Amino acid sequence: HAKRTINVVGVHAAGEVGDVIVGGVLDVPGKTMFDKMMYFWKNADDIRQIMLNEPRGRPSKNANLILPPCDPRADAGFIIMESEEYPPMSGSNTICTTTVLLETGMVKMQEPITTLNLDTAAGLVTVSAECESGKCKTVAFDNVPAFVFHLDLEVDVPGIGKVLCDIVWGGMMYAILDISQVGLTIDSSDGERIVEYGERVKRAVQRTVHPIHPENPGINGVTNLVFTEPLQSETSGKSARNATVVSPGRLDRSPCGTGTCARMAQLYARDELLVGESFRHISPIDIEFMGTIRGTTKVGEYNAILPTVKGSAWITSYQQVVLDPSDPFPEGFRIQQQGFTLDEAMTECLLTRSQDLLRSEPIEVMLGAALHAFVRVFPDRGLPAMFNESHGRDALGDRCDISQTVGWFTTMAPVASSVGNSVLDTVRRVKDARHQLLRGGWPYFASRYLTPEGQASFGGHFPMEIILNYLGRYHIFEQGDALFARLPAPDLPCLYPDLKRFSLFEILVTVDIGQLEVKFLYPRDIKHQSRIEEWIQQYRILLEEAFTGTEPLLSLNDFPLLSMGYKDLDRLAKEILPTIRGPATLTNLEELYPCTPIQSGLLVSQARNPAYYEYATIAEVYPPAAGQLVDAKRLARAWQELVRRHSILRTVFVESISPDRLYDQAVLRDWNGEVMYPQVDSRDPTAILEDLPGIEFAPGHSLHRLAICVAENGAVFVRLDMNHAISDGASTSILFRDLALAYHGKLVGSPLSQYRDFVSFLLQDDKQKHLAYWVDRLSGAEPCLLPLSVHSEGPSNEIEFTRVSLPQPVSQLRTFCIRNGVTLSTLLQAAWAMVLRIYCDSDRVCFGYLVSGRDVPIDGVENVIGHFLNILVCQLAFDLHSSPDTTMHSIQNQFVEGLPHQFCPLADILHKLNLGDQRLFNTAFSFQRSSTSSRTDRDPLITFRRQRARDPTEVSHAHIPMMVFSNAI
Repeated sequence: HAKRTINVVGVHAAGEVGDVIVGGVLDVPGKTMFDKMMYFWKNADDIRQIMLNEPRGRPSKNANLILPPCDPRADAGFIIMESEEYPPMSGSNTICTTTVLLETGMVKMQEPITTLNLDTAAGLVTVSAECESGKCKTVAFDNVPAFVFHLDLEVDVPGIGKVLCDIVWGGMMYAILDISQVGLTIDSSDGERIVEYGERVKRAVQRTVHPIHPENPGINGVTNLVFTEPLQSETSGKSARNATVVSPGRLDRSPCGTGTCARMAQLYARDELLVGESFRHISPIDIEFMGTIRGTTKVGEYNAILPTVKGSAWITSYQQVVLDPSDPFPEGFRIQQQGFTLDEAMTECLLTRSQDLLRSEPIEVMLGAALHAFVRVFPDRGLPAMFNESHGRDALGDRCDISQTVGWFTTMAPVASSVGNSVLDTVRRVKDARHQLLRGGWPYFASRYLTPEGQASFGGHFPMEIILNYLGRYHIFEQGDALFARLPAPDLPCLYPDLKRFSLFEILVTVDIGQLEVKFLYPRDIKHQSRIEEWIQQYRILLEEAFTGTEPLLSLNDFPLLSMGYKDLDRLAKEILPTIRGPATLTNLEELYPCTPIQSGLLVSQARNPAYYEYATIAEVYPPAAGQLVDAKRLARAWQELVRRHSILRTVFVESISPDRLYDQAVLRDWNGEVMYPQVDSRDPTAILEDLPGIEFAPGHSLHRLAICVAENGAVFVRLDMNHAISDGASTSILFRDLALAYHGKLVGSPLSQYRDFVSFLLQDDKQKHLAYWVDRLSGAEPCLLPLSVHSEGPSNEIEFTRVSLPQPVSQLRTFCIRNGVTLSTLLQAAWAMVLRIYCDSDRVCFGYLVSGRDVPIDGVENVIGHFLNILVCQLAFDLHSSPDTTMHSIQNQFVEGLPHQFCPLADILHKLNLGDQRLFNTAFSFQRSSTSSRTDRDPLITFRRQRARDPTEVSHAHIPMMVFSNAI
């Protein structure tokens, strides 16, 4: 009842199985044996599948089909079949086929020597067999000419580095290289790593060069690789060990006949083997083929040798391969792990470089490479639906730590990413798409399966097309004293054939003992098997190549506070960041976010007139105790520690990527604060520091400078220059406090927040709502300008103080305020409003008042350095019924009402009021609580006592010439 019966003689040559089909297969059309080989490949490949697939065969075997020859000079013809291809020529298979032809009587044996010609796809091969008592003892074949395409071809192999290969034809295309270049030796016990490294080098060679046979263009491309060890001299000739890696990623058991021919051609080209000299080629299992060069010739433009190889084969069986018509596997199947393993070096490179170059997580690399490889192999269809399966333990964020909780928290969510021009470009797009998922996709997954709305909206997402699960690292099993060891899962049959899978393709990725393991699971009867295998191979190639010799690449998720696209990112990397003065590599860029509206106003005004922003403080540094000296170098080191601690001190302003803004602010990971030591002379140190030029604002340049001057008596003075856009009065106090702590090594821990948290808060604010409030609040406001005398032309940044002491003690004023339900600041503002009413001769007055800007829900904002300050407007209308009490409560009510709208820029308000060039007011009020420095024996610190200040005033961006400072001590 057999549908097909194939007669086979089992045989091996030097351990390499090359079974021979002697019956049951008819001849096929073709003028040459190469034509017949191609006919089988295109039209009758089922023979190869039956012979080399399970359950009748296995991929590590070869099969040879004896056919009538096409060349009239030949005694027989044969086609060679391997698990992955039809090679035109094979030495071990030639030895196997000759042995079967002679020992079965298909070709008459002549003792002691039988000579015959075999017709192969590579050409006519002459064979000489040593025979005795009906047994074929050895077979020597004169192979087709062998020649070298390239010597010392440099190939860059991911995870290994650059190696030198020779590309040689010996009946098949080979890459030949010394195995020491990959750090291995030829040892059969290390066969797995030999194959692993061989496949990696072979793929790199295939990407580097594509040789074409000069006489048959149908034969092209490197398909095999020979690892060699150094050539040894013997009394009878030369010898060398070899290991040949053949498809689909296995080790040839024999020394490889065509590989031996290729090796001899290589040695001849290097003048290491002469014509007529014997060559002993030894396999990893210590079996040998003998080779000689019998002469030379030309093949096209190449100098070639005429090689002869001798070996032995042994018949192992006579059998019939039968195909039952009811057999569910007519062409067999392959049970093999579709996947691969990356070695420790490549895995470490992949995991660490992804963080260095893309600031990405491993899962994003796995997803991006899988997606990019798919598009390479399947360009004729759209993007696949890619899902990410995650452990889900990070979905709740900081609200609940479930990392140590036993339970099922898995999430599955789509990653809707586009594909870029390179694998890194795709990885960054996947990273951005993944971070757009709310809480890692947990809400999607929960609603998809647990709510009617989700089931209706996302029902079409099942089954998924591709799902990738990165399981992470098994650290617990890698420890030397671990109680448990991870064992490979056994191959088990499907217990429930009707069980539905979640996805068409399931990709499982894990890191075990430092090596990345990738498995692909999919239906065994799926179409496009060869393209799927190519997808897997491309996936591996991309993972190996992704981070080799690559420059960092920015992603949108790196800058969540900016709205931009990938073209903007490229412009940022190529045009904007190079303008930064200092270490401005992409890896040094920590953050990038927009300026606050107040900062933008300051910078615009500064561009018009830099004199308004030359902020400098000169202070004498006092030691903790009398008789001690301040160490200037130690103070400079403390300053550098401060720069590392506060991101605003590592900030530079750069051209904005948005046409709506002039500048953005870039925070750098590594930035050295500028410290200078002015030359000391006979002048007072404060005078020396006073004469220093200020720092000029320029995009990409430092925004601060510390000058340290040591007097002849050892006293230390400092001058701190700061761009006003990165600091305000409160920040200056924080800065000097932290500088003292850092000097004494007491600045511990990390800040709870940074300035970017304030920027993030402002971006979430409703700007239009706040602007509408102030426009409505100031509707009908009239300019209130206090007459001022002008002493000099042009702007001045010198601070002039006129001090006024109140006759009442502060305690008495506080008592009054408590009794009347107002604050001390409100009381003093009411007094100033009355002064304006008199001197401006108007019942309608308005003035500015400063707010700290730190009344925000940000942890630790009171310790953050940056420009938080803003100025708001107080407007009052006096009438006959106005009294001090009504004035105070009106001011306090305005303050309370305006506080939720405190971050609206004054410039925007004035612009909306359509005042043109006319000012609304020219005075502003600031209430500050002064504190005296205190030093105790328990916690002695250096102190800074201000000597002079050069300040553009806290509201210079509004060009307000007069400030009223009220200090409560």
